[in-house]
Amino acid sequence: MTMILLSWLFLLGISSSGFTLRFFSEDEPAEKLLHTLTIFYAQIVSVFTILGSFGLLKPEWLTVTFLFLAMVSLVSCRWKKVKISSAYLSLPSQLAIAFTLCVFLMVLDFQSMLPPLTTDGLLYHLPFAVHYVQTGRLSYPPLFFQDIAMTYYPHGGDLLYAFSLFSGNEHVVRFTQLPMVAVASLSLFQMMKRYGFSRENSVLGACLFSLVRPIAGQSFSCFVDLMMTAWFFTAGYYFSTGEKRKVFLGFLAAGLLIATKNFALIFFLLALPLLANNKTRLSFRTVLPGLIFFLLVGGFSYWRNLVLLGNPFFPATITLGNKLILPGFYLYERSCFFSSFSRLFRLFYKPTSLADPTPATSFLLFAGWLGGTLSGWRLFPSRRYLFLLPVLIPLFYLVAIPPAYHQIRHLLPIYGVLVFALIGLLERWNFARLLLVPVFLGFTRHTVPLGAWSKLAVFLLIASLPVIWPTKKLRVTSFIIAVVVVTLYFGYWRFPLMKAKYQQIRHFTWSSFYPDQAGLWSFVQENSGQGKTIAYVGQVFLYPLYGPKLANRVYYQSVNSIQPRLIHEYPGQRVLFPAQADQIKEIYRANPDIRIWMEGLIQHQTDWVLLRKEPAWIEYTWILENPECFNQIWEDRFYKVYQFTPSTLIHAVNPEKRMFDRLGLSFRLRNRAFLWKNTYQRPGFTLTYLKGQVEVIRASLTRIYPSFKELCFFITKTYKDIFSPEKFFRMAIKCWPNLAISDKQLSVHNLWITDVFLGETNAFSRRWKICDHS
Repeated sequence: MTMILLSWLFLLGISSSGFTLRFFSEDEPAEKLLHTLTIFYAQIVSVFTILGSFGLLKPEWLTVTFLFLAMVSLVSCRWKKVKISSAYLSLPSQLAIAFTLCVFLMVLDFQSMLPPLTTDGLLYHLPFAVHYVQTGRLSYPPLFFQDIAMTYYPHGGDLLYAFSLFSGNEHVVRFTQLPMVAVASLSLFQMMKRYGFSRENSVLGACLFSLVRPIAGQSFSCFVDLMMTAWFFTAGYYFSTGEKRKVFLGFLAAGLLIATKNFALIFFLLALPLLANNKTRLSFRTVLPGLIFFLLVGGFSYWRNLVLLGNPFFPATITLGNKLILPGFYLYERSCFFSSFSRLFRLFYKPTSLADPTPATSFLLFAGWLGGTLSGWRLFPSRRYLFLLPVLIPLFYLVAIPPAYHQIRHLLPIYGVLVFALIGLLERWNFARLLLVPVFLGFTRHTVPLGAWSKLAVFLLIASLPVIWPTKKLRVTSFIIAVVVVTLYFGYWRFPLMKAKYQQIRHFTWSSFYPDQAGLWSFVQENSGQGKTIAYVGQVFLYPLYGPKLANRVYYQSVNSIQPRLIHEYPGQRVLFPAQADQIKEIYRANPDIRIWMEGLIQHQTDWVLLRKEPAWIEYTWILENPECFNQIWEDRFYKVYQFTPSTLIHAVNPEKRMFDRLGLSFRLRNRAFLWKNTYQRPGFTLTYLKGQVEVIRASLTRIYPSFKELCFFITKTYKDIFSPEKFFRMAIKCWPNLAISDKQLSVHNLWITDVFLGETNAFSRRWKICDHS
C-alpha cells in the first residue's frame, strides 16, 4: 500500500507541476512551489469528493484518475526555458531557514516514535477517514455517544487523512498536516513581500511563524486547524495580488479553506476584502473554474446538508434574535459578549492544551503586534486591514461560535498576522533584528525537548556548512554531504529503530495518556487477527479499535433499528448545547428491543461486543440474560469484551413475559454468510449446535412419537407450503397440539428445527430461527 501512495504522489506531483509551468512559468521558484502545493491539494480533495460521491473511492479508480490528470498536464504543458531573476538571500535569511529545517527534523525525529494522541484525531478525524476508505463512499460517518455534530461537518480535512490512510502506515497519517507548515509559511512570505517588506524580513517572519508552538505542534497532530490556517493565508495572498490567474488560485484555496471546518467561513469572509486591492478588472471566464471548485467541492458538505436536512450548518439551529432561520438539532447556549471575551482571554492566559502557546509567547506576539500597528499605521496605509485582523478574528469568532466550543487552536491564523505586525516593528529599527535570536531560541524551547538540543546543534552545524562556505564548489559539496548524512540517519537508524520499537512505545504512550482505554486498545490490536466485526456500547475512542491494519469493522448496533440510524433520521427535537449525554441518548436509544438488537448483531455478522462498564446500558442487562450468546473474553476496570456466538435459540427475557411461553411462533431463514461464518468457521459453535440438535431430536421423538407419522403425512401433503414458514407452522400447530414442548425438554437455548426433525426434505436443510411471533 505504501507503493500505491508513492505512485499517487508521483502522479500528482507531475500534474501539479505541469499545470504550474503551463500557467505560471514566469513566477519565481518560491511562488511556483506555492502554486504547485495549492493545485496538488485541490486535486486530491476534488478527486476524492467526486469519486466518493459515486461510491468509487477505491485504489484502482484513484490511480486511473491521477494518471489521467498527469497525462493532461503533460500534454498541455509548455516546455520552454524561462530565465528567472531571483534575488539572493542574505546570510541571516539562509541561517534562519537552516535553523527552521533542523527544528522540524528534530520534531520528525522524536514525534515519529509516538502514536496519534489528539482526542479529536482518535475520535473524529481518523475514524471518519477510515469510514471513507472502508466504504469507498463519501457518506455521513456515523458517530454515537459523543458530539454527534461532527458527523455533519465539512469533509475536506478528513479526506486528506483518508489519502494518507491508503499507505497503511500510521506515521504517514500523523504527519498529514506537516506540509501545511510549508504552505502557510510560503503564503505568509509572499504576502509580506506583497505588502512592502524586504525579502530578508519576509523570510525571518515566515520562519518565526513556523516555530510558534501551536504551529509546530500541530504539524504532527491529527487536527485540521493548521490546514485551515494554511489555506486562509494562501487565499488572502492570491486575492491581494490583483492578477487574474492568481485570483483563480485564491478561490481554489478558499474552497479548501471552507472544506475544513464550518467556522472557516469566518476566515473566508475576512480574506475576501483583500480582493478590493485588485487594480485590474477580473475576467469572469478566468475566475469561473475557481468559483466552481469553491462552490461544488469546497461547499459539498454544506449543499448536502441543505438538500437533505434543510440546514447547511446542521446540527446548529440558526436564529436571528428570537426568530428561527434554519432549524437544527442543537440550541446553543447564549452568553454575554464580555463574559465570552473574558473566557477567551483566560484561554490565552492559562492554556489548557499542550498545543497552545505559553502566556509569555502570547504576550510577546501581542506586544509586537501593538507596537508594529502603532508604528506602521500612518506609514503603510495598505497594511491597515491586516493590522486590524487580530481584532476582527476574535470578534467574528465570539459572535459566531458559542462559548462551549472556544479553543485557542481555532484562532491559529491569528499568529501569522501577529508575526506580520511584529516584523513590521523590527523593519523600522534594523538593530532590533538581533532580538530575534533569543526569540527563535525561546520558541524552539517549547517545540524541541531539551534532551534533543545537542542533536539539534549537530544538525544545525551540518546544515550551516552549505551557507557559510565562501566558494560555490564547497557549498555544493557540503550540501550533498548534509543530505547524505540526514538520509543515512533517518533511513538506516531512526526509521528501522522506530519500526522495531513502535508497538511497545505505542502501548506505553497510550497507557500514559489514555489509561482507561489503553488496555482495551492493546487487546484489540493483539487479538483481532485478520479482522473482526466489533459492536461497541458506550463512550470509546474509535480509531484504535480498527486494528493495526484497519481490518476491523467497528459500528454501533442500535437498540431500536437493525441498521444504525443517524440523529437526523429520528423524530425532530432540539437539545440545548452543551448537551447532556442522556438527552441525546433518549432520542436515538428510545424504545429498545432485544429482538431488533440481536437481529442487528446477526445481520452484521458481529464477532465481538464491546461494552463500557456502566449498569445503565440496557445491552448490559440483555447480555447477562443471554449467557449462551455472549462469552466474556476480556475485562478490565472500564470495559468488557464479549465473543458473540448466536445461540441455537435466540432467547431473551422480556420484562413482561418470557419468549416462547405461547404457541405463537414465527420462523425466519438465516443467510448463507451467517451459516458459513458461525457453523463452518467456528468449531466450538458447530459442536454446541450438534449437541443441541441431538438433544432436540431425542426430546422430540420421546414426547411426540405417537403423532410423528401424522406429521410426516402432513408435510408430504402440504409440500408446496414449505417455502412459507409462518403459514406452514401455523397449520402444523393446529393439527399437532403436541408441538408445545416445554423449555426444559427443548434445552431452552438449543432448539433447532432440522431436516431430521421435519423429515428428509431438502427444502428444510436450512436452519430456522424461532422468535416471538407477537
